[in-house]
Amino acid sequence: MELRATLHHRFPIAPGLLAAFIVCVYGLMVPSLADEPEAAIQPLLLGQGDDLSGTPDPLTLWPDDSMPPQPESTPPLTSSAKESKDAASKSKDAASKSKDEPSESKDKAKKTPDKKCDEKKKKELAKAVATAYKGVFYDNDFSYLLDPCYEGWQLGDLLKRRSIGPNTTWDVGGQYRFRFQDEQNFRGLGLTGLDDDFLLQRTRLFINGQWGTRFRVYAEYLDAVSTNESLAPRLIEENRSEMLNLFADSVLLDTGEGKLTARAGRQELLYADERLLSPLDWANIRRTFDGGRLIWKTKKLETNAIWVMPLSIVPTRFDGPNRNQQLYGLYSSYFASETDTVDAFYLAFDDDVTGRRVDGIGGRVYRQHGQFLSELWGDYQFGENADDTAHQAGAWTFGIGRNLPGAWKPNLWVYYDWASGGHRQGAGDGHFQFFPLAHKYFGYMDFFGRSNIESPNVRLTMDPSEKLQILVWYYYLFLEDRRDTPYTVQMTPFFPGVTPAAAELGHELDLLATYKLGPRASLLGGYSHFFSGAYYDTPGLPFSGDADFLYLQYQLSF
Repeated sequence: MELRATLHHRFPIAPGLLAAFIVCVYGLMVPSLADEPEAAIQPLLLGQGDDLSGTPDPLTLWPDDSMPPQPESTPPLTSSAKESKDAASKSKDAASKSKDEPSESKDKAKKTPDKKCDEKKKKELAKAVATAYKGVFYDNDFSYLLDPCYEGWQLGDLLKRRSIGPNTTWDVGGQYRFRFQDEQNFRGLGLTGLDDDFLLQRTRLFINGQWGTRFRVYAEYLDAVSTNESLAPRLIEENRSEMLNLFADSVLLDTGEGKLTARAGRQELLYADERLLSPLDWANIRRTFDGGRLIWKTKKLETNAIWVMPLSIVPTRFDGPNRNQQLYGLYSSYFASETDTVDAFYLAFDDDVTGRRVDGIGGRVYRQHGQFLSELWGDYQFGENADDTAHQAGAWTFGIGRNLPGAWKPNLWVYYDWASGGHRQGAGDGHFQFFPLAHKYFGYMDFFGRSNIESPNVRLTMDPSEKLQILVWYYYLFLEDRRDTPYTVQMTPFFPGVTPAAAELGHELDLLATYKLGPRASLLGGYSHFFSGAYYDTPGLPFSGDADFLYLQYQLSF
């Protein structure tokens, strides 16, 4: 039996959790940066951002005046030498006294708070600490550690921005997540009538190494395990001891205005609102690809040229790329301001097994004007279906939002989502959703993908306190074309042999509460209810009742 299969049977708890525990213990045992002598910290902390040109010599750890005194053998002093020394000693004492006066004033100055480290600066640093971990960990930003005003400490800080040689810096960290799920009438894919409850655990460990300003290597390990279930885990719930990311970056061009970077290897993809490309964080295993990218980035523009292959997931052995499938194209984002963004993209997906070829072009505009917000997203697709017929499909989303007055900072959005279906039942000729975060849209119970569906929906978020956020999301869901079936989040047709008797799929209500235990730890609890529609009364479907979803999650980043 392979090593990974042995781990699965003998150690149902994520083995990566042991490594995470060791990292956490080390982070707790090492003294805080704020307690270290300044001279000791400087060789370990490098310049801002990716600029590593100012790296000190790691051998020069202590200034000369902090070295322990060295014994010296001196000859006996003569009387004249004694007189000289006494005179020198008196003058030295006088100089010492005069030196003490400015020293006292200097100490008083130190006690006076620096104007640069005011409350505004402290809030900026607190935000930087809380947002240091990004949607993909290779974009993490720990530059707050280099700010002289930062006096805090977080678990794992001592493993970030470390130097072990000239012009090098390293970050080591990770994340542990634990989630309990109780599913009533929808275990599997869609409304199946099956129940189950189980535990999901996920451990991620990463190491990021940079040499100078032009070369970087990033590696991230993942271990995802499902336990205590009655039915077989879903494909997205378990993958034992896998490399989530393993790539190298090389800066090919740096004009001062922008950088062109080549990235090759295993890598996650996350773009904009995650309607097209996402690492699928809700899933226990996350999604990743093998391939390469060219990234051109300026202050306001980022353009990516993409060519990757999705992985073939096998929970008990290391995953390799699916060489029969290719994803390629261009994705560009223009950041007009802190709130306004314009995206444009061309993406293509080739599947040599089914014979499907899909090309999609589209864009997204997100704007904020005062307290009003708006979002428009859409794409048009062309290519070939699996039977060599012409593929023509599309999808769009339009939303209007507003920041409402009130102490709880309520934010209200009204959306309409539309995605075309096909003309043949269950053939998959409708809109193709590529590789999105499907969980974020069309309901947290993950019944439907972005194909042959329409949904007016309303979302409300509130912050009763700085630590607590509440979300309420309502969906009304129905088929775009009754000649076709609903499609699951994996783009498989739901009972393709059954002709829909009605278009109404049903209603879903999602309730979610997130409580921040600290900048890096959180608790999350949610409940969802699906009110089944007339479609599920169609003869031949497995279940026509309602469904319930309850989940509790703890997450810690370090």
